[in-house]
Amino acid sequence: MRNYEQLHYQEGCQRLYRVTWYGGSSNQLHFQKWGIVATPSFDGEPEWIELDCRPMMEFPTRVKELWQEMRDYYHHCLEMESYRVFN
Repeated sequence: MRNYEQLHYQEGCQRLYRVTWYGGSSNQLHFQKWGIVATPSFDGEPEWIELDCRPMMEFPTRVKELWQEMRDYYHHCLEMESYRVFN
């Protein structure tokens, strides 16, 4: 079953990363990367792979505040991802 309450934040043309909020009473943001999960036979299909998850201490009351929270988390995670890749 598909959850239609999801909101995503992405930037750029490649769209390899995104931040997702699954809606409802969820207070968590999920940082995800588009890729193939490694399997022994390497026959996996591309999917969104969760790299990090962060709870929001106070849930935003306005859409703009949620968007800003998602954007800030996206940039923080990209910075951590580039640090992980290049170090």
